[in-house]
Amino acid sequence: MKSGLELGRFSSLSDYTRMYALFNMGGIYLDVDIEMLGSFDSLLDRKCFLGFQNSRVVNGAVLGAVPNHPFILACFELLTSRYETPPRDACKGGPTIITEVLRQMGLGDYQDEEIQVGDVSVFPTRYFYPYYWNESYQSRCIKDDTFCVHHWTHLW
Repeated sequence: MKSGLELGRFSSLSDYTRMYALFNMGGIYLDVDIEMLGSFDSLLDRKCFLGFQNSRVVNGAVLGAVPNHPFILACFELLTSRYETPPRDACKGGPTIITEVLRQMGLGDYQDEEIQVGDVSVFPTRYFYPYYWNESYQSRCIKDDTFCVHHWTHLW
C-alpha cells in the first residue's frame, strides 16, 4: 500500500484491496462503474469467476471468489511482489496481473463460451464487458446472457 501511495498508483491500491478482501472474505467485487442488468445467482456455484474484456485480456472489474481461493492469492502475491521489486513504477496491476496468473495456470485463447482454468470460470466478453473501453455504449451490445455492463469511466 505504501508503494502505491508513494507512486500515486491509486488504481493499484484498489487492486491490492480487492484481492486482499476477496481472499480473506470472499464475495463479489464490482468496480463503481458497473451497471447491473440482472442477478449473479446463477454464478454463485462457481469457486471463482471473472471475464475477458477483449480477446487477449481478462479483467477483474467483475470478480467473484470463495474465501481463500488460490487464484486470488496468486494475484495478490504477484501484485505485492511487483511493488516490492524495482522498478516499482513499472508495475502494471489489474488486468495485466490477472491475465498473467491465468496464463500461468493454463488459460488458452479466447473462446465465445465459458472457459475453466482449474476451478476458475472465465467468461466471454458479452457477460461483463459487452463493449470495449474505446467504444461508445450502444444498447445492441446487450445479449441475453449479459449480466452487467462495465462503463469504463476511467476513474483511475
